[in-house]
Amino acid sequence: TPVGYVVASYFQAVDTPASRGFVQRFRARFDPGAVVSDMAAAAYEGVHLWARAAEKAGTTDPDAVLAAVRGLEFDGPR
Repeated sequence: TPVGYVVASYFQAVDTPASRGFVQRFRARFDPGAVVSDMAAAAYEGVHLWARAAEKAGTTDPDAVLAAVRGLEFDGPR
């Protein structure tokens, strides 16, 4: 029997409140049967980090946001 391996930074089976909530919101918005990928989790976290950095910078100027994002954290589904 072949054995398969998957390398990813997120699996929807991660049993944390943040992951369960993320999967519920994702499915409610897009498809009740959707399988949530690590790419979806990374995009979600990236948008939230960008928004925090833009808020901290007080602008959406790329250089200011880049400087503001350093050291920021977001407790995402991963």
